[in-house]
Amino acid sequence: MHQKKKHTQHLRAIQVSLDRDSLHLAELKVKLTKEKYDFEKFEGESLTGWFYKILGQREERMEKEHGEYLKAKLLYDQYNSLVQHLTEKKTELVAKLSKLENIENTYQQVLNEKEQFLIINNTSYTKILTRLVEKEAHLSRRIQDKKDALRRATPVIAQLKKIQHELKVAVKWAKRDVRGRKNSERPKYRAIDRAIFQLRKLNQLMTDLNIELKSENLSINGKIKMPYFDRMTDYFSGALGYDSQVLKLIEGVQAAHVAVLIEVRSVIDNLQKGLHSLKQELNETSIKRTKIIELAE
Repeated sequence: MHQKKKHTQHLRAIQVSLDRDSLHLAELKVKLTKEKYDFEKFEGESLTGWFYKILGQREERMEKEHGEYLKAKLLYDQYNSLVQHLTEKKTELVAKLSKLENIENTYQQVLNEKEQFLIINNTSYTKILTRLVEKEAHLSRRIQDKKDALRRATPVIAQLKKIQHELKVAVKWAKRDVRGRKNSERPKYRAIDRAIFQLRKLNQLMTDLNIELKSENLSINGKIKMPYFDRMTDYFSGALGYDSQVLKLIEGVQAAHVAVLIEVRSVIDNLQKGLHSLKQELNETSIKRTKIIELAE
């Protein structure tokens, strides 16, 4: 296991270097092609070559372009060798990891067969091994339950962010409306309508999430409700104070949104901590079970 971890870390480091150096090599190849083209313009019977020949500067420019070409080629060759070396090293490590994987699989198969023998033949290890196997299965189910709940929570957060954006837009236009700016009602209510549409989607996502959370004894209890807006009154008599009332209503929805967002994030944090704890417990149980099998006679 130590060797496998060491090789895996080394392979990751090599892959990072290989990706970086391969990209740089591609850039150097473009530069090398350009420098070669610039040099060959003076070397052959090109128009550029004849022009500098007339000026009496052809040999000087040829020497300069040739030097730049050689410099670009040297740098390209160096990186090309480095990329080839890294590629070979990567291939070597992949082969080593594959060999270690085969050894581990064979060893695991031997352990499994030994465990079956110890359990079936009613040895002194039967009860403890059976108990550990059942515990691992139970922990694995609980881990999957938490993963399922987290999977359901991800789109809820994304949907809340969409609603947050629309509410911000609605508040912006509502404030303009309060200040007496013309043509603010339509964009304000367009944002409100988009928020209402996103809220319908959120309600379904929240229902699905709460179903998953039941097995975790958790739930999201907060609600975001869009109040009724008398749009005709707002359009025709906003100056009488209804504009300010609408702004307060939207800000109330924003406050409810923040409360729900905090609640969902708290649940996600709870699930992630629980998941980490369960994974750690599963790993410890698995190590204990393996040691018992290895030491059993």
